Amino acid sequence: MAAIEKFVFEEEMVTLPQLVEILKNNWEGNQVLQMKMINEGAKFGNGQKEAGNLACEMVNYFVERVEAYNSRYGDLIFSPCIATFSWIVNIGKRIGASADGRMSKDPIAANMSPVLSRDVSGPMAALNSYLKLSTDSLE
Repeated sequence: MAAIEKFVFEEEMVTLPQLVEILKNNWEGNQVLQMKMINEGAKFGNGQKEAGNLACEMVNYFVERVEAYNSRYGDLIFSPCIATFSWIVNIGKRIGASADGRMSKDPIAANMSPVLSRDVSGPMAALNSYLKLSTDSLE
């Protein structure tokens, strides 16, 4: 999301329809843009405000949507959870390329961790990113 915000809307390096086509084609012929998104785009877990703010918005949105169902079905309670457990490889194999530079079929991030090999600011930056998230409602 941070890569889309920066490179599509702020810097206008590519349009959203163009990016969609690039991702459908798994970055083929667009490795320069891919490397720019990998190396210059904000990544969760590195203490970067842009990515952290988007992560907070996404977690809050998810929690609100899940909790909205708690009053619909009597005693049935839905608890929001953000976890991939050991499914990061299998999930990655089933989804296409992403705007952060991840190739189609590559693993996704584990749980709320930074994407594999993208945590370049050290463990304290990752911890600070986690601490900004509102996790009171997460199981």
